[in-house]
Amino acid sequence: WWGNKPKLDKIVYKQMADTAFQNGEIDAVEAYTKDDIKAIRSVKDAQLRIGYSTKTRVLEYNGKSKPLDDLQVRKAITQAFDVNTYNNVQFQGLNWKAEQPGSELLLPFQKGYENNLPAEAKYNVDNAKKTLEADGYKMGKDGYYAKGGKTLEISFTFFGDDATQQALANAYQAMMKKAGIKVKVVNVAESKFSDTVSSGNYQVLPMAWQAASAMTFVVSAPQLYTSDGPSNFTYVGSKKIDELVKKAGSLSDYDEQTKAVNAAEKEAFKLYGTIPVSNPASYLGAKKGLANYGPSGFAGNLPQDIGWQK
Repeated sequence: WWGNKPKLDKIVYKQMADTAFQNGEIDAVEAYTKDDIKAIRSVKDAQLRIGYSTKTRVLEYNGKSKPLDDLQVRKAITQAFDVNTYNNVQFQGLNWKAEQPGSELLLPFQKGYENNLPAEAKYNVDNAKKTLEADGYKMGKDGYYAKGGKTLEISFTFFGDDATQQALANAYQAMMKKAGIKVKVVNVAESKFSDTVSSGNYQVLPMAWQAASAMTFVVSAPQLYTSDGPSNFTYVGSKKIDELVKKAGSLSDYDEQTKAVNAAEKEAFKLYGTIPVSNPASYLGAKKGLANYGPSGFAGNLPQDIGWQK
């Protein structure tokens, strides 16, 4: 062993229910909901440790499905998306102020991060209506836009029976209605997530990306934004974006890499296939005195450094 002298003799892994923390059987537990946090705070001598996660929540628009095969419709639903209201619902009770990030490749605390969203992507219901009207849509008596006798309708898919996810779907439906866009909410079992994504059986899909390391953006760019990228669930792209991404992959200098991927992402966002929504927090409940364990971004928690404060 060539590392630092470990503070523990051994580490035991055991699958247990989260209630084990409340029962004093384990020393730390991750939290994801306001109920999880409430449970942690009910434990004597427990601490709630909060930090940035390396996750980015996004909305994916299926660009091969009608009417989202129309760039102007994708642009309009982006302009009609009230991201602040959406995030307030997402993080209610979690004591986390989530600002909309401008990238799905680099996190706001990373060197080289830029806001790559187009200026026209900002929330503005009037602009959303103008975009649709310039695209040939007309407002109907029912309060929804239509073209060629067909009402503008899209679907919003969410998974499972979590109350927050249902509330997010309802909020999205309500904000689109303000812009004259009809939304059908589709609820699918959690077990069907992979099948739904891989088959493209969705239109507006909330999901998230997880960055494994500070350099993940180098491999994420071609996966997310190239025309045939394996994680391009928007199904939109261009030769220009492919070339910019390829250029980024050929560079070895960090500053040049971030400059190149930012340029590629700016072009990708102009296609309105996907938008970043938030960077959630990472929460951990821990017994008082547990050292070197908790939210740590890309640094991770080295097992040999975990121990108890003297």
